[in-house]
Amino acid sequence: MPFKDGFYSSSSKQVGGQTEGPETSPDREALMATLSCAMVGPMDGIYLLNKTRIMTTCMADGTVLKPDAPVHTSEWCFTHDASSVQSCYVYYASSDVASYGRVVYHYNDIVEGTAGDEPLTPGMVHLTIEDVGKHAVRNWYTGELTLLAASNPLAKGYEGHVYATVHPVADGWVLLGEVDKYVVAASKRFVKVDATTLLMSAVVTGIAGESVKVCAAKVVDLKMMCNTIDFTATGPKTTTFR
Repeated sequence: MPFKDGFYSSSSKQVGGQTEGPETSPDREALMATLSCAMVGPMDGIYLLNKTRIMTTCMADGTVLKPDAPVHTSEWCFTHDASSVQSCYVYYASSDVASYGRVVYHYNDIVEGTAGDEPLTPGMVHLTIEDVGKHAVRNWYTGELTLLAASNPLAKGYEGHVYATVHPVADGWVLLGEVDKYVVAASKRFVKVDATTLLMSAVVTGIAGESVKVCAAKVVDLKMMCNTIDFTATGPKTTTFR
């Protein structure tokens, strides 16, 4: 896997054998390390690691919650404008959830004046205009949830980049997944998801002593509903939304 090397998880001045930093984009560092599918290697000095940010990458025991394959440049960069590929910072990764479908992770640096300096379009996440209305888009930083349109404006996060997740609609339901993690629908966490008109159920794996928040929404109002699963033993549990 394409290990991105170590990084600082906090924006604190790193003081030790040498003085480095502060890291100006620790969230981007942690996010891209997670999406790479390789190790997540925070290298902060003693008492300087940002625990909250690092735990956003993994389960309680340190198992990385990663996509199914390493993040890569979106195909859209090559088909949208071949002359601008080198300045296209739109990236794609995904997780396939059994009985539900593919959840996509969309990252865009939104560099002004370059390819990608525009709202999210279906092509950026390897979908087509026929998929409009059949998926939902959630801005990971703001929590805003909308149906996929021909163009979805997305507000930047506090570090200046866009990170969003794109979810299929199944029988009027949207699995938003573990919204407190970068990879909200990791195969390490979600075994299977079933949906009917009246309910959605998810089989979720956890570690003994871990509490996992899983969220979903109905397309009719796109209001997020969340269940917290408390694991007394390591293994799978089923949670249901009605």
